[in-house]
Parts: sequence; structure tokens; C-alpha cells
Amino acid sequence: MRVTGDGGGGRPGQGFSGGDRATDFRRSHRVGQIVRGVALRTEPNQAGQAALPHLANFSWLRIDGHELLANVGRNVATGEVLILRIDALEPDIILRELRGDSAAGVALSRLVPTFRAARDRFEALLCGLPDWPDALLAVSAHGRQACFNEMLQADMSLLETYLGVLELETALDVHLASAHVAPHGAALPEASGRQSLRFAYRPWLLPGFRQCELLTSTATEPLDYPSAMRETRLSFDCPGLGQGELRLLRKHPQAGFRIGLAAPGAAQALSSALQACAETLAQNVPADFLGVFRLSGPTGLAALLDADTPITYGRRI
Repeated sequence: MRVTGDGGGGRPGQGFSGGDRATDFRRSHRVGQIVRGVALRTEPNQAGQAALPHLANFSWLRIDGHELLANVGRNVATGEVLILRIDALEPDIILRELRGDSAAGVALSRLVPTFRAARDRFEALLCGLPDWPDALLAVSAHGRQACFNEMLQADMSLLETYLGVLELETALDVHLASAHVAPHGAALPEASGRQSLRFAYRPWLLPGFRQCELLTSTATEPLDYPSAMRETRLSFDCPGLGQGELRLLRKHPQAGFRIGLAAPGAAQALSSALQACAETLAQNVPADFLGVFRLSGPTGLAALLDADTPITYGRRI
């Protein structure tokens, strides 16, 4: 699909992908990047060109904060989310909609190892910095992301490596978000809520820890589903103490979490850091500590690849 920038729609003298909106979009995006677009409204008779069928089905999309008019090529509902790949930025902005299996880009079994290899390269660079993790530990949990971003801006090699990790993170998130699962692992009527699994990499959440992978199940519709809840699992590796996982279950206005560790005896040493992290993930809702359990299998993305490790979100934590 072509983007018409500020809404020129291919008017004489302007062409596609013109205007300040398109220019701003080009500056902040790359060819090959996978993005999400939210349909804001349609413009079925753009620029009075109703007689031209190839100019039908124009919709305003919000992509990463940018509002662009695009020839989607089909009818889209307001609020519909489109998964898009940027095929070109010059001379025109060309977006390709990814649907179904194609939204994954590549198989999960290939994408996960690729992401983890890129992440490990980034973390090796990060751990080599003289002020990591002390700089982040010196600020509050709410200020750590900003501090982390400042560290990236000060080291271009680190920043470029991190951007590569983010691109793979987005591809993983798109893959998982396209597969909806029912809350509580049960089949639901069509009118009931659904949940989707989302992925994020958040190295600033637990400074000094490694491999901080977030898997979150979120209700997608309807928002007032009586049992709707959000479960987040933060897996991590703590040097000297091994693998761990924080499982947070939040149903407004309550939240609770458990800590899973390969070595449960290390729970006391980690309790303060994990309590603060749980409250950050709960969006400042007080999170009750519900106990410690021994990890019995892989966590995070590794668990998704292990057929012997069932992943059921929205159940008991």
C-alpha cells in the first residue's frame, strides 16, 4: 500500500508520500521494519477521485505516533490493528500488510535463537560499560529507563546493536500477538473476551541481571469482561544465582506475584529488587508477595519452544 503523506492522494504536482508527515516518518523508520498501524478513519472518496477505483479504500493510520493516509486496498474498521512491513521509503512510502502466518515473518523456532544471539551480543557490550549497572541502581525504578536511554545515546556502537535487538523483538511480538488464546485456557463463546500473548525485552528492569524477557497475556475484547486480567512473566538470569521468573497477576485494583527460582534459597537476596520490579510491572498497584517456588523447566521464550512445558496464562500463578 502506498502512503499519501499529508493526504495528497496523488493530486497533480504533489505525488504520493509527500508532505511533512511523510518526511517525519522517513526520519524515524527503516526499510524492512515491522510496525503496527491503527485505523483511525476512512476516506473512501479521497480528493474527489471516486471514479478511480485504485484510489478507493484510503484510510488514516496511526503508526508509531505518525498519522498517515494510506491506500489500504480493502475496507478496514476504525480501531482495527494492521501489522505492516516497510518495503520502501523512497521515492514513495510503501507498506505491506502481513496477515496470518506471514505476520510471523519466520518460524518461531528460527526467530527465537536469532533474537537471543543478538541480545547476548548486546548484553556483552552492556556489561562491559564501567557504569553498568551502578548508574541504573543509583536512580529510582521509575527513572531507570531514561537512564538506560542516556547510556545508549552515549555509545553509538551499543545503540546500533540495541536497535537490531529491538527489530527482532518487534518481530517476535508480532508473531505472538497474532495467536489469540482464551482466558483461563478454556474455549469461549464468540462474544466473550480473548487474550493475546505479547513479548518485550526490558534490560533496565533489573539492572545487573541478564536476559530479562517479558511475556504478558492481555485481554483484547471486551474490556469489561468480568474475569479479564493481565498476567506477566518476567524471566531473568541472575549471575551467581541462576535462572528465575517473576509471575505477576493483576486484576484491577489488586496484584500479586510469586518468584520462581532454580535455587529457591536465593529468594531472600533478591526479594527487594523483585518487589520493586513487581510494583513497576503492576503500574504502581501494590503487589502482594505470594511466595517462592522451584523452577521445574525452561522460562521465557525457551518455554514457548519446549513442547513439554505447557504455557497457560490467566490461570493461577
